[in-house]
Amino acid sequence: ITVVKKKIKKNKSNTIAQQRQRALWRTLMELVVLFSPSSALGFPRRKREHTGDNVFAEANANTQVITVTENEEATGEDDKWLTTVDFSKITCAKGTLRLPRQITMAYDGENNALSFTVGAETRGPRREEDDRLYAMVVETELMDSELFELCTRGEGGMTTANLPEGWVSTNLAVYLFVVSADGKKASKSSYRTVE
Repeated sequence: ITVVKKKIKKNKSNTIAQQRQRALWRTLMELVVLFSPSSALGFPRRKREHTGDNVFAEANANTQVITVTENEEATGEDDKWLTTVDFSKITCAKGTLRLPRQITMAYDGENNALSFTVGAETRGPRREEDDRLYAMVVETELMDSELFELCTRGEGGMTTANLPEGWVSTNLAVYLFVVSADGKKASKSSYRTVE
């Protein structure tokens, strides 16, 4: 056997496009960690070698979720690019199931909690009584998140989600999605804001 070794010089390419791409991917990886709890459930139909985080990154990488602009006040290479996240365009679950028809959400400022009221449904097209409804709640300024299981489609009712201390209602992004009882199907996530 003949083995040829060749020393590979370090690639120091640093074009504007590469800098922008690295800034975009740094922010995308922060979002992957932030949405990891919902990604594990929300993307059940994926290739065996892919994790929910892989599919989340794929679903949100080539969309207009992250905008990269040049920072005019940059003092060094680390802060040369500003990234902005449009939380309304994030997909944290994907599938063909349908969300319940009646879902209302209210914020209780006194207890720092969200209450969800869901109308009970029986079976229907892409709806089963034992489908589970979830709420992924993200505090966009603190970049913190929590996943809440609300109820099954058949039982409906009201569920209260107590939010961590320090979370501000105007900074909340809420994503609702449904997962089948066997975990093999999901709905597309639906973005909501707190009013």
